[in-house]
Amino acid sequence: MVLYAPQPFTVFDKGVSINTGPLGFSCKVNLFGISEKIYEFLPLFTFKGAKDEKIIIPGESKTENVSIPNLGSFVFFGSKDAVEETENLQLIIDDDFPQSIQKHIAPTVKRVMAYYDKNLRHAIEKKLMIQMTYETDTTVQYRIGGNAQNNQFSGKARGSVAEEDVEELVLMNKGFLAHEMAHIWQVKLGEDNMRWYAEGGAELLSYRAMIDMDIMKEDYLINRINECFTESKTELEKTSLVAPQIQGYPQLNYTAGMLTLIAAEFATAADGTRDDIFKIDRELGKTSIDSLNNFPQEAFNKTLISLGATQESVSAIEYFIHNKHENPHKAYMNLFNKTGVKYEVNEDRLLIKD
Repeated sequence: MVLYAPQPFTVFDKGVSINTGPLGFSCKVNLFGISEKIYEFLPLFTFKGAKDEKIIIPGESKTENVSIPNLGSFVFFGSKDAVEETENLQLIIDDDFPQSIQKHIAPTVKRVMAYYDKNLRHAIEKKLMIQMTYETDTTVQYRIGGNAQNNQFSGKARGSVAEEDVEELVLMNKGFLAHEMAHIWQVKLGEDNMRWYAEGGAELLSYRAMIDMDIMKEDYLINRINECFTESKTELEKTSLVAPQIQGYPQLNYTAGMLTLIAAEFATAADGTRDDIFKIDRELGKTSIDSLNNFPQEAFNKTLISLGATQESVSAIEYFIHNKHENPHKAYMNLFNKTGVKYEVNEDRLLIKD
């Protein structure tokens, strides 16, 4: 028997949110050295609040006998005043969130939602719920992080906001929103062994979306791509892209993961120019759920080939993913040469010309 108790995940000025994720999680145990999935369940839960308290469970209009999805939900208990609600969105933002940043949240969410609905494989069927909290802390620079699951995500911001930094911090927040929202629309591929696709894909989708919407310039992505090359080299000497977070290198999913998908973009372009990450994700979404869950690498490979990639380029991508590299610089050059990524060598750096 495995017992769970939901814990407060986010505390708002006018409420609290709990993360019910573990309640419906597909549990695994290690039995005689073999890891097996022993049960997967969707039990019913009832949520009750205090007087005048609004309870929001994403995708649900009731609060009794609610079946929580395996990935869970962020259930909000609190004041109705905290909730901005439209036909397809529930938005909860702390009152003390810096106004210079807060005023950009709702417009950005609505623009990105419309963009992903149009460019990815489907429009989400249920309301999107976003929870954003803020903690004032003058001792640290402003930063933001969060977690996405199902049709929702929760963001936690903290730190000081100086007037001269507002423009940069607004862009940071827009990038965060676009990244977390990408997780909601993108194809769910494999499990922890394919987190490079989830995080690298969300990074690339969000950058492409913001460039297309003229929120950021192409140069910003070019600079980030080349930063990822530098940041990932040391870690690729120590672990492969297959679940690097288990080895203590979670950032590799974002850096080398995004570079791998840039290689995939070029591999699928018959004319030698970069193709569309959105098209890769849409095509992958046509694959059966069984294949996506149980044979993720094979599903990814077949998708690339169906879009015009050669077997040589697909094999190069798979080799790069599944191996740690004594010489990451050389490994990247081999990956880019086989997939058609345009780059130039500058001393110990590769400069990608996206």
